[in-house]
Amino acid sequence: MSTSKKKCVKGLDCGMSCISKSKKCTQSYEQTTLKMLEDITTAINPVARKRKGEEILLGDTDYGKIKDTREGTAYKEFYETDRKQNSSEVAIASEIGKIGIGPKVLSVTKDKEGIIEGYEMENLKKQGYKGTSSGDEKAFNKKLWNSPGDSGLRAIAKLHTNGIYHGDIRGPNVMFKGKNNEDVKIVGLEYASKIQNESQIAKWASEIKIMVKSTDPNGGRPAVDDTPIRKLYKDYNMKLSDRNANYQKVYDEFQKEAAALL
Repeated sequence: MSTSKKKCVKGLDCGMSCISKSKKCTQSYEQTTLKMLEDITTAINPVARKRKGEEILLGDTDYGKIKDTREGTAYKEFYETDRKQNSSEVAIASEIGKIGIGPKVLSVTKDKEGIIEGYEMENLKKQGYKGTSSGDEKAFNKKLWNSPGDSGLRAIAKLHTNGIYHGDIRGPNVMFKGKNNEDVKIVGLEYASKIQNESQIAKWASEIKIMVKSTDPNGGRPAVDDTPIRKLYKDYNMKLSDRNANYQKVYDEFQKEAAALL
């Protein structure tokens, strides 16, 4: 059988000598994909490719998420940014990492023009943090509202008091760790933004209304066992639901009351 290289019937260039077309390709999807993307991966994260024993895996979007799965040192994840909002996304990721409610940003990758392409963060799953699947709302709601110490709501309150709205608060984006879910990290910052104008305050208001009504097991109604932080979010949900509410005034009041509880 000839082992001279022929044009791949799959249209791939895995760097191997193809066998007869009548035979099945011996290269796995992962092998061929990694070979095809070697130049792309190197351009995105050239340092990572030089690390001995490292494995780079293609994520489930078009070059969107490259995962570093190397054993032995700090686990990392690479996130590709939207070019329209990349600077703000990285800035917010860095900020919440510094205040302890998100994974730390470890490095930032830029293209030849100096535009941010992506950033590496701590891989929380490898550190024992777990999110909740999108289809298990009850489990997430229980963690968010009934964990001892209100760790989930406190993490979100820290986000809000630092002038940030998340835009996508749900199970996979709020990760818990510990016997009583006492350690919380917030991820999934594609829609996050600093609250700096009336439009963003309105989005923050919507976030609170949606979060309380959709996640609180009591639907936002007061309960006898409400803690101060639970009561805070329920009270402000009611204030923001008023058609005549002055969002700027309510936001300023919330900032002061939430800060006093944290």
